[in-house]
Amino acid sequence: MGDPVMNENELAAIGEYVKSHIKEWIQEENPEPPFRERSPIEDRDIFLSERVVRVEEGIKHLGELQQQTLSIMQLQFEMVEKKFDMIDKRFERVDKRFEQVDKRFEMVDQKFSRITTLITVGFLFLGTLVTLFKFLIVPQSLLISSNSQKDIIWNPPAYCPAWISPLTRPGFYLIFT
Repeated sequence: MGDPVMNENELAAIGEYVKSHIKEWIQEENPEPPFRERSPIEDRDIFLSERVVRVEEGIKHLGELQQQTLSIMQLQFEMVEKKFDMIDKRFERVDKRFEQVDKRFEMVDQKFSRITTLITVGFLFLGTLVTLFKFLIVPQSLLISSNSQKDIIWNPPAYCPAWISPLTRPGFYLIFT
């Protein structure tokens, strides 16, 4: 390209000139007190005050985080309460079902009791009939001979059931007196 317009000596001279006059130019633009060096005590005080500010901000941030955590925990507790309510409702439904099953068992127990009673009454009736037949059916040898034996003999009709047929064999008589 071309030769540089300025050489290094000229650039160094310009740099020195700017360095020597920069403080004056800054003071003209910004009328603040002149820059001065701080002492180590002032540095420590500034450091401590900045640190206190950072710690206070951190504590404030931790407080906000705790508030958020508490609100989240409150929501979780409410959700757990809702779940417990749902579980309680399920247990109530299960209890109702068990009550229904208990009622059914009670009904079956009542039916069983009725059937047992009927069977007992039936056996008592049959036992009574058997006992009565035992006393009413007497062998022919124990009968006192009489002239009207034909009136005493019981002849079953043709439609008589089969369990009565042994009673009709010769030698057995019913007494109807």
